[in-house]
Parts: sequence; C-alpha cells; structure tokens
Amino acid sequence: MRRLTERQKWAKFWFCLVLGVALLTVAGWAAIWFVWGVYVMHVFGVMEAVITPIALLFGITFTDIARKA
Repeated sequence: MRRLTERQKWAKFWFCLVLGVALLTVAGWAAIWFVWGVYVMHVFGVMEAVITPIALLFGITFTDIARKA
C-alpha cells in the first residue's frame, strides 16, 4: 500500500472531520426530537430512535479517523 501525500492527508482529515461533526449534529438533533416527542407528545419516535445511535457511531468513528489522520 502506498503512502499518502501531504495534500491527501489533509483532504482525508478535513473530509472525515466535517462528515463526523455533521453526523454528530444529526445525532444530537435526533436525540432532542426523540425526547421532545416522548415527553411532550407522548409518542415514540422510531426514526429518531434508529437515527441517533447510527449517527453517533459513525460520527464518532469519522472524527476518530480525522484525529489519527
């Protein structure tokens, strides 16, 4: 496997960082909507319950990749 150039390392860093932060933002909003729906409207938000852990998992993974880039 060949080594990445300096520009490729920076591109990988910024891509993973932006994608990771975006996914963490989505997870945060989904969690807020889930809690709001349960406590205010007394409904269980299935989409929010599905999106939150997946977005958290991938968001943390991508930010970790960016940190190690």
